[in-house]
Amino acid sequence: MSESIYATTKNDESADLVLGSDNTNGNIQLVPKQKIIDVRSDFVWSISPKRNALQNIPSVYLVERSQQANSLISSALYYITTFLNKTGIGGMDTLQKGSQDKILTSIVKILNGTLGNKTSANFEESIKKLQDKINKLISNKEDTVLLNTDTLKSYIGIYLTKKTGFHYVLPYFGNNSYSITNSWAQQAQQPTLIASNLVNEMMGAVDTAAGALNIFQPGTFIEKPRYFQYPTEGESITVTFPLLNTYNPYNNALPYQQNYELLWILAYQNKPYRTSFSRIIPPKIYTLTIPGVKYMPYCYISSMSIDFQGTIRNLDVTLPTGQAIKTPIPEAYNVSITFTGLLADIGNMMSSKDFGFKINTSFR
Repeated sequence: MSESIYATTKNDESADLVLGSDNTNGNIQLVPKQKIIDVRSDFVWSISPKRNALQNIPSVYLVERSQQANSLISSALYYITTFLNKTGIGGMDTLQKGSQDKILTSIVKILNGTLGNKTSANFEESIKKLQDKINKLISNKEDTVLLNTDTLKSYIGIYLTKKTGFHYVLPYFGNNSYSITNSWAQQAQQPTLIASNLVNEMMGAVDTAAGALNIFQPGTFIEKPRYFQYPTEGESITVTFPLLNTYNPYNNALPYQQNYELLWILAYQNKPYRTSFSRIIPPKIYTLTIPGVKYMPYCYISSMSIDFQGTIRNLDVTLPTGQAIKTPIPEAYNVSITFTGLLADIGNMMSSKDFGFKINTSFR
């Protein structure tokens, strides 16, 4: 019986996403055995020899990440710290009293209720403790390293992640390069309330006056400016490739063990994992690069399908858990994975250094 090739497991009781509560179920985490799972080079997806042509085969580079704090907490910290970094503590004086109290109350509640720390009602002291907590939470600096060297610094802190250790290289046979969809509307997405009321009042008065002046004309209409609608959804890209289970001329590994284990790992990492009655660990997220085509600092697998091709037989495989099982294995799999960005597709990503990715950067 063969052993698992790419991963093993450990029971992690530390509960990355939870502060101060116990797990009911063991948190079974995957641990990589190899730094890179290189489907492009080490798996069989073509019957034609590919070694001499590898350097010309487009590739998808993936770095797998897990969240250190749930999106609710990271978004709260992101909003507050971004605002304070721009305005400074003194900038609070420019706010209306109600807004200032609301922000301060929110900060204190986050510190006391979520991050488990007793705070002072003093605003400066509360902010310092909050920033200390944030620094501790992202002490590995992985998100800062990911975003700080290029045009995406404004996103630092929007997600708090750490690498799982899994890196993937997939062959890319996509036909799409750029697709752009923009939208402009008559209403701004987030208008400034005071300015918006004044402008709308003025425009209404002008419309009324124009209508009165031209009351005997066949028709009147004043063209109004439209507002750009910032996309709220990230772009999606689909990666499709076959995996052959019958023969591997590139190494001594059983091809069906390789393929089954890869697909098992991707499925396991992208399902929620329940650790207690009320808590789950969400699926993993990824940094994706297709050099010169697409760069997504944070994305997720929105769909994955594996279709059986050819004759199906029961064969022995070993799971990363160490369990040996007998499972249906076809002659080939046809794999389709759709990645969807967690950030809007903006020009900053095309001017990022990672858009022209180099493999010696350890996938960033």
